[in-house]
Amino acid sequence: MKRRLWQIRKRVKPIQELVGSYWKQHHVSHHRVFFSLAALICITWPGPVEGRSVTPSSLIISWASHQEIGRVNTFSVYQISHHPAGPTMYHDYYQLKNDRHVGQLVRLVESAHTKRILPLLQQSFKRPGHKKHYLRQAAREIRYTLDRLVNHPKALALSATVGNLMGQPNLPVNYYQRAIKMYPKHAITHAQFGNFLVGVGELEDGIERLKVAIKINPKMTAAYGWLAWAYHKKGDSDLAQEYSKKAKERNFKGKLP
Repeated sequence: MKRRLWQIRKRVKPIQELVGSYWKQHHVSHHRVFFSLAALICITWPGPVEGRSVTPSSLIISWASHQEIGRVNTFSVYQISHHPAGPTMYHDYYQLKNDRHVGQLVRLVESAHTKRILPLLQQSFKRPGHKKHYLRQAAREIRYTLDRLVNHPKALALSATVGNLMGQPNLPVNYYQRAIKMYPKHAITHAQFGNFLVGVGELEDGIERLKVAIKINPKMTAAYGWLAWAYHKKGDSDLAQEYSKKAKERNFKGKLP
């Protein structure tokens, strides 16, 4: 028996030495892989929504409000600390997409969730018997995207379409209000909300929101075109023509009244 154990130990020892040597040589790269995955989890792991418990991602890294507080491998780490939901929630899409370190993480959320919304809408028309199922899935993808990238323009725009098809035309209102409250400096979000309000008949509020967008960014062409249509819908032909002219001067590509 002792002889047998000695033979087994003799065979195992070289393997142990080989593994130990490999780990000694590559432990740095292993740490890099681990921390890269940690940064990835922080933006893609579902956060604590509607009372769910805190996710493991919130335990990985310490955070600071609106600041870059460290680099994990090649990724900058951010947090929106003025909301208690945790580090995976309510990021500024425009800030993150322009950051060369975390822009790829934004693209990951888009490719895995945002880009699924339109195909799901198409399926809802192709398969009327399963329309509600596909619309619910599309609504979940919109919610997932906007819970992480709160002012994502495509997800905000598609929320109006999905809401109408589901019989919930006011579905986008909370999304827009939250985005503007958290990140009021982006003219495009104000303009999108204004155009949406005009579309549902809230003309005065929509017009005011579009004017806010122009005040923030006087060069925003779409806001002038949407204002032209808003005044046309209101029956104010003079202002409709005035803003149509301004939109043309700024090379507005859409149709004007």
